[in-house]
Amino acid sequence: NEESFTRCVREDPHRKGLLYAGTERGVYVSFTDGDSWQSLQLNLPITPVHDIQVQARDNDLVIATHGRSFWILDDITPLYQLSDSVSTANAWLFAPRRTARMDGGTADTAITSGQNAANGAIVRYYFKKKPTSEIRMVFLSDSRDTITTYSSTKNKKREPIKIKKEFYEDPQLRRPGVLRADSGMNVFVWDLRHFDAAEVDEETVMAGSLAGPKVIPGFYFVQLLQGDTLLGEKRFEVYENPKIKVTQEDLVAQNKLALQLRDTISAIHRAIKRIRKIKASVDGYIASYIDTNEVKPLKDAAKPLIDTLTSIEDIFIQSRIKAFEDVLRFPIRLNDKLAYLYDVVKSADARPTDQDYEVFSDLTHYADRQFTILKRLDQTLIPSFNAMAEHGRKPVIDLKKTF
Repeated sequence: NEESFTRCVREDPHRKGLLYAGTERGVYVSFTDGDSWQSLQLNLPITPVHDIQVQARDNDLVIATHGRSFWILDDITPLYQLSDSVSTANAWLFAPRRTARMDGGTADTAITSGQNAANGAIVRYYFKKKPTSEIRMVFLSDSRDTITTYSSTKNKKREPIKIKKEFYEDPQLRRPGVLRADSGMNVFVWDLRHFDAAEVDEETVMAGSLAGPKVIPGFYFVQLLQGDTLLGEKRFEVYENPKIKVTQEDLVAQNKLALQLRDTISAIHRAIKRIRKIKASVDGYIASYIDTNEVKPLKDAAKPLIDTLTSIEDIFIQSRIKAFEDVLRFPIRLNDKLAYLYDVVKSADARPTDQDYEVFSDLTHYADRQFTILKRLDQTLIPSFNAMAEHGRKPVIDLKKTF
């Protein structure tokens, strides 16, 4: 190493004996009150460091350089948790820092203006060796209710990640909502959201979003698992943006209505998928008949069933929308009206308005009516059609498999 000299030394306000040193060529850290030092350079270019401060509220390390402006190392809480146990462990989950509940993205900005800090709970975890099986991260409420789960091998819909053979995946890019599981330190940023509403399919275009609502301020648990083996569990706090004046009761009311909307949208979308599966089963069965004399009674029996299912589907979803511009051409149906209300309820940290509750009540009234009709079909027309079509075969419509 080339000779250098020290310009500043600062002690961490949260941990005695944890020191930071700014030198003519970079920044160093000591966990032994100055007896030994190691580089904390990371992606900082070789540059003089004239001053260092720890932002005590958020545990960020801020340095002032000569010629390279200000640099911030976001979230140094893992430095407080380092110990002999961590250094000898095969895997380790670090406790996330106290996290602000606030809006804002984490997108990269222009190369000349740096990168925004991650918005959400920053979870760091370590593996001595790269895991050979699925890694899962589960977020739970303080009462141990599961909020959402992420995986290293599956997407947010819990479906295996598939990469087309003709597609080259950049190893430097990370799929959103998928855990990184490499040897060494890994980082995952939880956006503080509950799981999303169920979708009909990837091609369905909607004016409203299906993103889950944010959790309310309070304490939460994060678990790291490999298969069914718990590797670590930590508790952390989520607090409300101090710049916003809102009560906990208001946020609880907002969260409750948002989750009700999410669950209603999910129920409608599952019903749409079920309706389409039933219609496809009936159409496929009828098409398998060659004898027109045999198929006519089946068609006659199927018509009221198909007509009723189509009527329910048309009330639930606007099937003619194929692109976002079509939202302006064709009237949206119940699922998109609920999704738009879902966006409105989530749009600000505030109690839902009286109008929000009124619209929700009105829309769910229409949805419940269709669910009732669909349930009645399970008890009448579907068994009747199955009985006519069976003739020693399996039922055309398997009620267990269509749910």
